[in-house]
Amino acid sequence: HHHHTHTAHLPARPPGFGAPRAANAEELAALKAALEDAEQNHGETEVLDALFGIASFHARVGDKDEAYTAFDIIVDKPKVSTGKKIDASMAKLRVALFFMVRPSMR
Repeated sequence: HHHHTHTAHLPARPPGFGAPRAANAEELAALKAALEDAEQNHGETEVLDALFGIASFHARVGDKDEAYTAFDIIVDKPKVSTGKKIDASMAKLRVALFFMVRPSMR
């Protein structure tokens, strides 16, 4: 028999490994709704938190291009602190390292 538990952090799986697409779509929709709410009703800090949430989601589900785009949005925002820009750049680098985009240097 099956146990269904609802947790915020599902175990990471390789992309295309029967990923629960419906659950991912729901989570992404919730993250985007949070971003919209932050943009309309809150300040830069909440907007940044929402953007980091979306970027981290894409990184976690293995969507490299979407993760890069999301982290770039954070880095390119005008009022973002240097610390947050570094956080976003480091997170993007972790995604790159995870995918080992570049052939190994010899």
